[in-house]
Amino acid sequence: MRLLPPAPEPVDLSEVLPGRSALVRASTGYRRAVIFVAIFGVIALAASAVTGKIEYGALFDIGIGLGWMNSAMLISATAKFAASPDQNRNKFMGKALRRLLIISLIAAVFVFAYHPEGPAVLFGMAFFQLTVIGSNATIMYRGAKQQ
Repeated sequence: MRLLPPAPEPVDLSEVLPGRSALVRASTGYRRAVIFVAIFGVIALAASAVTGKIEYGALFDIGIGLGWMNSAMLISATAKFAASPDQNRNKFMGKALRRLLIISLIAAVFVFAYHPEGPAVLFGMAFFQLTVIGSNATIMYRGAKQQ
């Protein structure tokens, strides 16, 4: 007696979404970059704890978290914008600016509240963004080179 239905066969998304294989590769690259950054954040926290400066590692990880939060909200907003029949760019840009302002203010609070170690938040955010952008740029470059 089988309680669960059989597992579906894996689908090659490049066949289902013709012309979107670069998008599929980019989402895979994003996922890998996020995993890499998370592992690096744990290593940075451990290294800072060993050196006795755990505040730097914790604030660096908070910066990574803020970068991830910004990225996740950007992906969600872009998907909603693309699916919306009313694609008002001014409204989309206004929400993007508000999101960036809020994240920047949160980062500024950490920078000033934890004065000597505070800039580690900015380094964490920058590390996240540069890693994700670099990962996706590499994938897009390879895709363009193949065509």
